[in-house]
Amino acid sequence: MHSSGGAVCPTAIGGFNARETSSMKASRKDRSAITDCEPLKSFGLRRDKFHGHFDKRYFFDRARIVKEVALKWSDLDNALELLKEILNRYSAAYDGEVFHIEPLSVDGLNYLLDHLHQANV
Repeated sequence: MHSSGGAVCPTAIGGFNARETSSMKASRKDRSAITDCEPLKSFGLRRDKFHGHFDKRYFFDRARIVKEVALKWSDLDNALELLKEILNRYSAAYDGEVFHIEPLSVDGLNYLLDHLHQANV
């Protein structure tokens, strides 16, 4: 299990092993790990009740969604680790490529957006 003080995400099957091949059994276990990951459930509820569809209970009482579906940075870290582990296992099995995922800093994001704006993208 991935945990650093927040909600827990189940560990994907066997942890990351670049030589591991994918199988239907591994795929089912990985799908289950994603389904059981509490922070990802929270994202879904936030999307369904607030961002994607305005549920009046949450729209007019914004503190309610924060209280009912609380998220901490550690929750996001746990979800990212789980998804990174799964992505890298399948990517390594497919073409041997493994990704190192890091969040963007505010300065990095501004740099990226400035370049996109200059390119008229």
